[in-house]
Amino acid sequence: MLGPVGSTVTLHLAELDSTAEPLESAAEALDRTLEGHDYGPLTPLLLDDSISEVMVNGPNQVYVERKGQLTLSEVRFASDAELVRVIRDIAAFVGRRIDDDSPMVDCRLPDGSRVNAVIAPLALDGASLTIRKFARDPYTVDDLVKFGTLSAEAAGFLEACVKAHFNILVAGGTGSGKTTTLNVLSSFIPDNERVVTIEDAAELQLRQPHKVRLESRPARIDGTGRISIRELVVNALRMRPDRIVIGECRSGEALDMLQAMNTGHDGSLTTIHANTPRDTLSRLETLVLMSGVDLPQRAIREQIASAIHLIVQQSRLRDGSRRMTNHPGQVEPDRDPAAGDGEDLLEKGGDLAGTRRPLSRPKIAGLYAGGAPMIVEQPERIDMEILRDVAADMRGELDRVQEQMAELTREHARARVLKQIFGVDPLTRDRFNLLHANIDQYPGKMAELQEEERLLTRWLDRCRDLLELKAA
Repeated sequence: MLGPVGSTVTLHLAELDSTAEPLESAAEALDRTLEGHDYGPLTPLLLDDSISEVMVNGPNQVYVERKGQLTLSEVRFASDAELVRVIRDIAAFVGRRIDDDSPMVDCRLPDGSRVNAVIAPLALDGASLTIRKFARDPYTVDDLVKFGTLSAEAAGFLEACVKAHFNILVAGGTGSGKTTTLNVLSSFIPDNERVVTIEDAAELQLRQPHKVRLESRPARIDGTGRISIRELVVNALRMRPDRIVIGECRSGEALDMLQAMNTGHDGSLTTIHANTPRDTLSRLETLVLMSGVDLPQRAIREQIASAIHLIVQQSRLRDGSRRMTNHPGQVEPDRDPAAGDGEDLLEKGGDLAGTRRPLSRPKIAGLYAGGAPMIVEQPERIDMEILRDVAADMRGELDRVQEQMAELTREHARARVLKQIFGVDPLTRDRFNLLHANIDQYPGKMAELQEEERLLTRWLDRCRDLLELKAA
């Protein structure tokens, strides 16, 4: 028996049911809910796999991108208030806020799609919302080959580089496909390695089972609680990572990334906004300076030269397609890349593969002996024969450096003996001062040679690893 209360409740529910909206309207509301979140009129666009980007310029203007081409959609919001509600719901999902005090936000959807939103008073013509969608099934290297982003030969080369633990920097302009390429490169990481990913808004889709995903956090309304990318990079070093993958370097975390790459975390990956390899190196220097650590230019360039092994340049073409492009630039082999003369590290003409102007063996040896990063704009053009020449040249350079170290050690020993014998003789005071200077300079000179030996040995090992992988 329901009793009086139960009867009243039953009657009230019956009355509510009789006044409910038509069943079709309820179904439409259900269709507008994506993964438990209501995105209003944007839901059909987010469910459409052919759309790669959604751009909302106020409630009455919604553009979409399909295959690199922009078109104006028929989607409209009922009001700016509805658009702002959708934006706030999206931000709330990842614990972020957007209001008058904080009218901009970077966040993500549950599927990892990247979101940027701006509301009044900054957005003058209504709230603005930009959603960079990601495929539900992450693109594979075969997909990129099919799209024409790179060739099968380039894919094989890059796979070998990742497995050989090269530190790789994917450079490109806005919308050039850097994150997609980073995702594909990360798919080459063996499953038995521990990978730590660090992002502002999580969008990487790694398939490896042994991974830890970290995401930065903005400050609360009282200004506390902020966790930056830099802090996450420092913390990641304590997590015993085999590789560190940073979604994008855009500030002072560049210094921490370089230090991680230089302290045993080879095989790390990241992206950077730059339109050419020349811009990539200079921008990386600028980002390091943004760390607030007062480093001379020479020290910064030495860090970059020893940390970055590959720069893969990516561009978005006028037809909307994304490509690993070929710019007329190469690392200048005859200039010390760590020299603090303020000149560019790149010079027009030629490329690493020698497809325009072949590089001679001494120049290639000088390129690697200087510790400069290897710029790969079209990796399929890298000839394994040239790589073998590089390895042979580096072996010769390494022998030369080791001979210099042995000779310096012998000279130092002679200077110490002569000092003991003649140092007290007034007639040989000038000679004594010269010997004393030689002895004082020994540690610095030896340290320079040891660093060069370390770099050459490191690069020689990588060349051998790469050749073995290609042979297999």
